[in-house]
Amino acid sequence: MNAAIDLFTSCKKNTFPSLATMAEYGLNGEGKANPIDIFNCYKKLIQSGEVSEHDFCKNENVNNLLKNNNHIFNNFLPYKRLYKNGGIVIADKTVIECDKCLYNGLNKKCC
Repeated sequence: MNAAIDLFTSCKKNTFPSLATMAEYGLNGEGKANPIDIFNCYKKLIQSGEVSEHDFCKNENVNNLLKNNNHIFNNFLPYKRLYKNGGIVIADKTVIECDKCLYNGLNKKCC
């Protein structure tokens, strides 16, 4: 499944997306920002109806996407905390999923 579609579907259902999508959109705790704050910002942006999956696909910097739509976040505490803590940080690594030991993560710690 496309990561943008997974993120949109998850935000509409109020559930976290797959681990791979979380890593691609900075929801894995890579930076100082709280993943819950990031998810709440994505959810508010998506539920506003002002962005589409296509906007997420074509925009390489999700921080810019949020900042370009900051009128949606007036006095929204998770948005303020997000940028106070340095914004969204995307991991450089790819997610490792091991079927043998069921490890899912960014660091090679599986069998």
